[in-house]
Amino acid sequence: MPFPILWPDHPNSSLPQPGFEGRATSFLVTFQREAAPATNAPDTAVGLSRKEQQVRRIAKLMRQNPAITTTQIAEELELSRVAISNIISYMKAQGIVSRDEGKRFGRWIVIDGKPLQ
Repeated sequence: MPFPILWPDHPNSSLPQPGFEGRATSFLVTFQREAAPATNAPDTAVGLSRKEQQVRRIAKLMRQNPAITTTQIAEELELSRVAISNIISYMKAQGIVSRDEGKRFGRWIVIDGKPLQ
């Protein structure tokens, strides 16, 4: 049994109509969504996990500005400062980055030749 269009004049009526499947004691509604837009960002590598992409992006920012703060990185990447701190801790443990001359006035050192994982 086809279901009627409930709001044909709704502003989002250009979206695909949901699919309805009637069952014995219930029904199933299937919504289709538009495909996510393809990103052409140069720092988005194909086949890398989100964490690997974030590590690469943070390393790139540290190379561009060794005095960058975690707050600045968080603002640039639109992540929380806590998330950035966790990723940087991972990067330090992997030997990808180190901090020279202390926390407040120090500089980031990205170890060249170390594979960014």
